[in-house]
Parts: sequence; C-alpha cells; structure tokens
Amino acid sequence: MDEYRVTTPVKDFSGEVAGVAFVKGEAVTSSGPALAYFRSAGYGVEHIPPHPPPVEQDPAALPDGAKVEVVKDQGDPPAEGQDAEPNPEAPEVVEDQTEEAAEPEQAEPPKRGRTRAPKEPTA
Repeated sequence: MDEYRVTTPVKDFSGEVAGVAFVKGEAVTSSGPALAYFRSAGYGVEHIPPHPPPVEQDPAALPDGAKVEVVKDQGDPPAEGQDAEPNPEAPEVVEDQTEEAAEPEQAEPPKRGRTRAPKEPTA
C-alpha cells in the first residue's frame, strides 16, 4: 500500500490526529480516511514513492577504484529445534585444548569425624 508524508498546518505539532501520530509536524500514513481528512483540512499530503528493488551494477560502469561486494543469500535460519546443515565455507571450530580449558581437579571431600584445631606455636 502506498505511503504518504503528512505535514500539519501548525509547525512542530506533536500529537495524534485522525488516529495518526505526528512528531514535530510530520507523520507517515497509508490510511485512506485519514488522508481524505488531512487533504480537506489543509494539511500537506505528499506521496512517498516506493523504494525500487536493488539494481545489479556492471563493474565496468563503476568509477575507478570502486569495489563491488557480492553477498550470497544464506536463506532463512533453521526453525527452533532443527539443526542447521553445515556450511562448507565456514571456518572450522576447534575446541580449546590448553590446560586452562581442562576441567579443574575435584577437591577431596572433607573427612568425617572430629577434627582438632592446629596447635599454636609457642615462643
């Protein structure tokens, strides 16, 4: 649906009119009834042209030194709970094999029974 930029007769007006929120005198809407009201009440109404689809550029037509980056569409991510297929172009992930990455040693569990406090040294 086409969108329209609407400007208020009162510069910098912020608020809602005909269900459309204005900020600093401007709003964007596609509502037919609201647009009809705005036109009849003296608001500025301007059609916003849709964005054209991206155009493939011929590298020969680019200025010297310009580069074209080609990005492959990887598609949608897998749905939750589904495994993704491996990407053969992805870097290999290797687990850290350093000693810091090893699991820490488990401390011995405390001994049961009575324990004595260490004797204090005598001087």
